[in-house]
Amino acid sequence: MPVYLIFACEVIVFSFLIGAFMNSLVLSVTVLGASGLLMYILFQWLYNTQPLVWGATLLGGITTLLWASYLDTLCGTTFIAILLGLLSGFICYVLNDRFFKIHPA
Repeated sequence: MPVYLIFACEVIVFSFLIGAFMNSLVLSVTVLGASGLLMYILFQWLYNTQPLVWGATLLGGITTLLWASYLDTLCGTTFIAILLGLLSGFICYVLNDRFFKIHPA
């Protein structure tokens, strides 16, 4: 049970960071509800933790991509946000995958 609680907190934080980037609370709640519902349906259908791991990976990568775009604008480049988004997505995937393997639900 604590595995799902920690995972839910991670999804909530990423969803609200995406909404904060767009200055929209409605978008945050929409992303949270849609991602939670989609991950729950896939989890029930596949009965595997991979939809949860990939969902958090995508949310983490998108969040970093959006917020790192400020750094790109500041430096006048276009590759920093993409590089950081891919790197954080990879790190989120590895950490979530190992976390679910160490602490099975």
